[in-house]
Amino acid sequence: MTVPTSERVGLYLSIVEPRYWSLEHCAETLNLSSSTLCRKLKLEGTGFYKILTDLRIYKATEMLRAGKTLEYTATSLGLAHGRCMDAILR
Repeated sequence: MTVPTSERVGLYLSIVEPRYWSLEHCAETLNLSSSTLCRKLKLEGTGFYKILTDLRIYKATEMLRAGKTLEYTATSLGLAHGRCMDAILR
């Protein structure tokens, strides 16, 4: 049985540092071109940035519940500042 591409992307994003959270890095790690990765995810009804946003929301929720500041959480998840995180969480 083949593991869905979306699960492989989610696993990749959950184990690498945020600085490697890019379509290009992920595709290279999965031995795919960026366009092939996008096409496979589209066939599964999702996309790279949807998976990334969902992961950021999940991790941000955990960090904020643990008492981390919005600014710290945002920068830890590869965002420039807290306002970006605030926009994602809305």
